[in-house]
Amino acid sequence: MKSIVIAMVVALVAALMGTKANAQQPTAAVTAGPNWCTDAPASPPPPGFELRPGDWANVRKMCAAHMYDRGCVGLCAFAEELWRRKKAAN
Repeated sequence: MKSIVIAMVVALVAALMGTKANAQQPTAAVTAGPNWCTDAPASPPPPGFELRPGDWANVRKMCAAHMYDRGCVGLCAFAEELWRRKKAAN
């Protein structure tokens, strides 16, 4: 499970850092901030998501500015799945 999280975070960071300096930057209208991944609560973090305390908060902050990035969409889906599994186990 943790290896999946690591791979997703590495892919996300690589995707976000891979943008070219002369590439068109998104406008402020695209960055909806707190609307990223609304089905997964900001706190507490999804069960089993964090390798280190604060990982979920950092991902939320980064993806709030890049919410339509494929990596962020994948991280949101993963967080939602972790919450679904937690609820199903209860």
